Amino acid sequence: MNREVSQLYYSLDPVKKEVVEEVFKDAPKVLRLVRFLGQQAGKDFKTPKAVRFIYREEQKEVESATLINRYYKLRQTLKEWLLGQLKNNIICFTDEERELAFLQLLVIRSEYAYALERLEKLEKQCWENNFFELLPQITRLLLISYDAIDPYNFERRNQLTDGFEKANKLSYLVNQLYVYDKRMHTNKKDYALYVNKIQKLIRDAKVYPRIQLIYHYIAFSRGINANKMSNALTRHLNVLHKLRAANPNIPMFKFRPYYQAHLDEALAHYEQIYWFLKNKFLKAYYVIVRREEILKQNPFLQTEKTSNSYFNDMIVAMAANKVEAGLSYVSKYEEFVKHNNVVEGDSPVCELSLFVYTYAFPKIKHPNPQELLDEVAAHDENFKVQDDLSYGGILSWKWQLLVAYGYWEEAMELAKNEKLILYLGQHKKYLDMEPFTHELIAMLKAKDIEKLKATQKLNKQKTKVNKLIAPPDVIFHHRWLDNTLTYYLKKFKSET
Repeated sequence: MNREVSQLYYSLDPVKKEVVEEVFKDAPKVLRLVRFLGQQAGKDFKTPKAVRFIYREEQKEVESATLINRYYKLRQTLKEWLLGQLKNNIICFTDEERELAFLQLLVIRSEYAYALERLEKLEKQCWENNFFELLPQITRLLLISYDAIDPYNFERRNQLTDGFEKANKLSYLVNQLYVYDKRMHTNKKDYALYVNKIQKLIRDAKVYPRIQLIYHYIAFSRGINANKMSNALTRHLNVLHKLRAANPNIPMFKFRPYYQAHLDEALAHYEQIYWFLKNKFLKAYYVIVRREEILKQNPFLQTEKTSNSYFNDMIVAMAANKVEAGLSYVSKYEEFVKHNNVVEGDSPVCELSLFVYTYAFPKIKHPNPQELLDEVAAHDENFKVQDDLSYGGILSWKWQLLVAYGYWEEAMELAKNEKLILYLGQHKKYLDMEPFTHELIAMLKAKDIEKLKATQKLNKQKTKVNKLIAPPDVIFHHRWLDNTLTYYLKKFKSET
């Protein structure tokens, strides 16, 4: 460690050596260590020598072991700062990359024996954790070091050159898989074709967990994009979790700082979508909670927040019946809109509010539903530019809100809208909703308790049938209808 700190300080240019003095001007002991390092000119030194220089006043009163411990802490503080200077910004590089940069410096300084020991250790670590990107440069430095101190170790040289070739091939394979991943994102119909290509490509490299990890990640995430919601995706997800648990230090496409957090966040993103589309809403919601915890613990992760991300989180929370959480996403999105330029096509806040207050009823009621309806009406022209089914979906939420809050005449009028009828018609195989829009309002207006009870019973039966097979829209309708009927049955009974 003494040699490392000495070399790090010696490698600084004169300007940065002046910066050290400024940075630690209020830390006199660190400054003494800096001045001591300046005298060593990059050479190794013994710890007692440094302790005597830095703690000369305390030596008579404080035990030697205590002073040595203080020195170790002092040295670590300076070392971390110096490493940051070596690569400009400490957060931009992994520990292994910083170590490699330091070892390159040692080789340049002809410190071959000292570099060799650490290079061997780093090489072993990189093979164990599949850091293929670093191995070619490590191998170059190892070959240079062996040339200098053990030039006739031909067996080791052959091992290194074989490893160099293998690492290059594996690095190329990772990059090729990255290309396939991006192509699959834009060519969803070719999902099966690319999965088959990848299986052939990695046939001889499955022994490396990183290659397996990438394969299963691509098959899982791009399978969701291609709407291939089969049990095969569940198997890919299970294997991903097992691989992550068994190999926590292995990266995926990119070996970069905090790559584990990047991978966990990306996997959680797709897992949330997967469980939602499988109607496992509570699972999907807890994945969101896990993902938010990852982001909270790793604030440096750059994730682009858009209206869609807030909307998706809100829908999952509402599907899981976490209505307070759903409402919180509306507030978060409102704050986001205030501080960001909302691009054309982004959802207005009232669209999210409409969804939440429709399906939160009657647990959470909007304090002024007419105000919300007016906001929705004001954005109607913007909603109309969406495709017919998307616009029809918004109209269905509006219709449900009108029914729940007692705007029955307006609901009757809206039920005639062609886009709403088109939207309801797409779910006919699960629930014939279009004629029901008129029947339900007639029952409510007549306060027909028996028919409303019968409707609720039938709705519960259909909910059981549709629970795992129908799309989320249908499940939302079932829950909304049950909540609304429960509310009005209780209300009508109290009036009799």
